[in-house]
Order: sequence, then structure tokens, then C-alpha cells
Amino acid sequence: MRNQLLLYNVLLLLIASAWLHLIQWDFPIFQLYRVFGGSSEDILPWMYEFNKFIGAFFTIAAVALMVRFKFIKDLLLLSSVFLLTIALAEFAKKFPNLNEVMEHAIRFTTPFVLYLILIKSTKHLAIIIKLAIAATFVGHGIYAVGLLPVPKGFIDMSMAVFGFSEEDARTYLLVAGILDFIVSIGIFIPALVRPSLMYCVFWGLATAAARVLSKGALPFDEIIFRWLPEMLLRLPNGLMPLWLLLTFYPKKK
Repeated sequence: MRNQLLLYNVLLLLIASAWLHLIQWDFPIFQLYRVFGGSSEDILPWMYEFNKFIGAFFTIAAVALMVRFKFIKDLLLLSSVFLLTIALAEFAKKFPNLNEVMEHAIRFTTPFVLYLILIKSTKHLAIIIKLAIAATFVGHGIYAVGLLPVPKGFIDMSMAVFGFSEEDARTYLLVAGILDFIVSIGIFIPALVRPSLMYCVFWGLATAAARVLSKGALPFDEIIFRWLPEMLLRLPNGLMPLWLLLTFYPKKK
């Protein structure tokens, strides 16, 4: 069960990344181009082709994982590199906000975890995953508590899902951000690791689902084809803590 959970976790991430690059996304190279003074109107044709190449790569990696292709280890490693590149591009766009990279930590670590298992190099696996979880939750928490301007999307999702006023949504996000910091420390404390990971599972899955739940007013096809992949992309934020909990910290009999 645990191995299947990790496998499906990686698979959903690859499928979502493929879909978003082929159908939805401006690939981060566009963002980098704009950072250095380029405009949307003069984006070069090769950039679109490169975007398609990245989408095709994630598609191939997803199919290879499903059929257990013998070179899957190399594809998983490259997947992590591409996902890290995307995170760095987001960081460049919003420089010097380092938390833009931190928010992606679980995402680009997830294929790498499966790669380490396949090459049987698992000695430091738990600490690698914990560091990725902590970085992701702290990265989101920095925005939620207002250390940097709270993203409008965070506020809008809170208002749409819970019916909050804007003021209540900001208060709610402040509390959630503080909890993000607490559990990011708690996962390194033996007495707190299980409850901290349980919270990470709940909150990671809830915030991923909010990408769809907060769009109820939109047409159904737009929710499915635009926002469902966004949800799948963020599911590792809850599934990876769940895998860590089941694998390294099972409930004692």
C-alpha cells in the first residue's frame, strides 16, 4: 500500500505537469524572459517549442512509470530537475522572495524520493522528506501570516470555500500560517512528529482541494480542464507527509 501511494503520488504529479505545460501554462522560461525585459508580444517561437518539449517529457515520464520502463530512474531524476527549474524561475520572477522556491520543495522532491528508493539509497530518506515538507509549509506560511503581502488567491479561496469576509479570511490565514511554522518544527521532534505529520496531511490535501472547491461558480469544463490539474499538482503536499507517516512512523500496537 505504501509503495503504491508513493507511485500514484509521483504519477499524478507527472500527469498534472504534462497537462499544464501542454495545455495551460506559460512555461517559466517565458517568465524569465519577461524578468529580463522581454514582453509577451515578442516571445520567440522556440520558447513555445521548448514549452511543448517539457510537456512531452512529463508525458513520457508518466507513461514510463505506468509501464515500468527500465530507464524510469533517469526520467525521475530529470523530472525533479525540471520541477526544480520551474521553482527557480518562479523565484527569479518574484526575486528576492526565496519562499517561492520553498513552496515547490515537496513537488520537486517527490520524484527524487522514488528515484532514491529505486536505486536503494534510502539511508537519509526520512530527513530529506522532512526538509522538503518543512520548506513547503514555511514557504506558504510566510505569505499566510503576512510577512510578505498575502496573495489575493489565498484570500479569494478562503472567502469562496468558507464564506468568510476579507477580514475574516486574513485572520484565518494568519492562524493557518502560524500552524505551518509550528508543524514545520514539530516534524523534527519525536514526541510531536505523528500529530505534526497528520496536520500536514490534512492541510496539504485541503489546500489542494481548495483549488477546485473555490471555483464552484465556474463552468464545469473549466473546473475540470483548468483547475483539476492545479489540484493534482498540489496533492503531494498532503500525500508525501502521509507516505512518510505510514512508512516511518506507523501507529504503535
